[in-house]
Amino acid sequence: MTIDKANKIIIGKITTTHGLKGELKIMPLTDFPERFKAMTAVEVDRNGVIKELTIENIRKNKEVLIVKFQEITNMSEAELFRNSLIYINQTDIMPLPKDRYYHFQLIGLKVFAENDGTYLGTVKAIMEPGGHDILVVNNEQTEEELLIPMVKAWVRKINTEEGYIKVEVLPGLR
Repeated sequence: MTIDKANKIIIGKITTTHGLKGELKIMPLTDFPERFKAMTAVEVDRNGVIKELTIENIRKNKEVLIVKFQEITNMSEAELFRNSLIYINQTDIMPLPKDRYYHFQLIGLKVFAENDGTYLGTVKAIMEPGGHDILVVNNEQTEEELLIPMVKAWVRKINTEEGYIKVEVLPGLR
């Protein structure tokens, strides 16, 4: 079946095969790599087609995981999954501490000035230059782009349920 990526989160990438019995090396792309040990199956996107694979055995080797799936019995079969992405449903995410958010929870939120309620735009992306994340906010009406640091001095309130972020408009922002 074709994967609907709208409600999926990437948690890993199959990089290559390992050995002759069909094991695969997985690079975790999650802040919670321990999640793999608790999983019994994963959803793998192989060329746009989703395949559920059952985890038979898993072990850590340096920065990667070596995984044996029940459905893959040899290196030739394993080779077909090289460079495939591993997904979970958004509903299966690990809980974060208070006032911490996944990027997908922020993208699409409307951004308003805290002092006067002026619409500033919509979060289109999040940059990770180091230190702290930066919201990339595009105003569809004015075609302006704002870069807003994700720090308390700027970002005052995030409400993912109602779909907005309120920010302090400091001199030079607009």
